[in-house]
Amino acid sequence: MVSILITLFLILLLTIIMEIAASALRLTGMNIHAARFQALSALTGTGFTTREAEQIMNHKQRRIIVMILMVVGPMGFIGILASILFSLREKIFLYELAAILVLFFLIVQVFKSKAIGSLFHKLVERQIKKRKYFRKVMLDEVLHLDEDYGVCEINISDSMKISGQRLADTDFKDKGFMVLAIKRGAGLISTPKGSDEILKGDNLVIFGNMKNIKDAFS
Repeated sequence: MVSILITLFLILLLTIIMEIAASALRLTGMNIHAARFQALSALTGTGFTTREAEQIMNHKQRRIIVMILMVVGPMGFIGILASILFSLREKIFLYELAAILVLFFLIVQVFKSKAIGSLFHKLVERQIKKRKYFRKVMLDEVLHLDEDYGVCEINISDSMKISGQRLADTDFKDKGFMVLAIKRGAGLISTPKGSDEILKGDNLVIFGNMKNIKDAFS
């Protein structure tokens, strides 16, 4: 019974460590889903793709977080394995095992709860910020903060109603996207203003909700 409780405690401890690391990675500019995946990958030693590895290696704070997880992870899993092997020598009653499984299920549900998860991450981030842990956001990550958002390029044809309009006269802002640049022939308007006119043959570089962009230009 004692060994199983130790196993459960170690699993809970590793889960909390992973969530704390995810909060720390989030403060460096990652969205919470990517941060949690990176933390779990480092903790379990499963690794990640080359592009994701570069995001870690090119950022000092992220390297420190991942290095800690790579050390803590194996130690925790060795402890869990040892507890499981020791428990095989003990006589465990069915109701005790059932109670432990139910408790573990409840712990998982607590961490899956959006309200509790959000509160937990806010508390952790508040403590990290008190220690002057700075936030550095990379452009590539800003453009992918949400899976529904992205950057695309739209070619303007004569049949489009916006051909000949000024940017200020369009409803782009209301539809949830913005023009980052206008490619015109061999030139580029890198910071377009509201007074800039959209001409036939222009290529608009647009950032925003991909579904809204598709609906607007389909």
